[in-house]
Amino acid sequence: MKEIKKYKYSILFAVLVIVVALELLQLKQLSESAVSENIDVDDFSYYMDLVDQIFAELHCFPVVKEEAEGVYPVSYDNTWGAERTYGGNRTHEGCDLMAVSNERGKYKVCSMTDGVVKNIGWLEQGGWRIGIESDTGIYYYYAHLDSYEKAFEEGERVVAGQILGRMGDSGYGKEPDTKGNFDVHLHVGIYVKDLKGQERAVNPYWYLKRLEI
Repeated sequence: MKEIKKYKYSILFAVLVIVVALELLQLKQLSESAVSENIDVDDFSYYMDLVDQIFAELHCFPVVKEEAEGVYPVSYDNTWGAERTYGGNRTHEGCDLMAVSNERGKYKVCSMTDGVVKNIGWLEQGGWRIGIESDTGIYYYYAHLDSYEKAFEEGERVVAGQILGRMGDSGYGKEPDTKGNFDVHLHVGIYVKDLKGQERAVNPYWYLKRLEI
């Protein structure tokens, strides 16, 4: 029975790798306004390797399980690319993990990877946020926090599973500590470098699903 379960997970993982690689390739083609029915083999290989790299360095789901229930206290859908209007028309570059109980400061947020603190502090759109850059240079973004676990400093080393702060509803305001403009949730973003060295947002949804397994 265990072997069958392991086999199913292996198949699911392989499918996820291909799906995410194709999403990255499509993003690259769109960014270059490419109109082609053919997939460049070298490009596809690059993005497949990148997907493998991300999966390999992800170790923890970004919201800590509730001890009593033993489940992650969030729900989320694949809202990648959905329309957003605050600050001008734009598309959603991440995945929103909505708190099951709309209480700011209740749920713990942890780092999905090892890495260093690249950015921290207030952003008008993201509220209280923290960005962790992994050892491979991939950037993981956690936004709309209610508070930080401690006074992190840029360049500080963190490890996968380390508590970063608490889920909140901060952001959508120029004044620091603006809260209450939306329900409590964690926005997760993942950013990589494309073949030209430009930073690109990628869809975190499939990676989060993999971390739930």
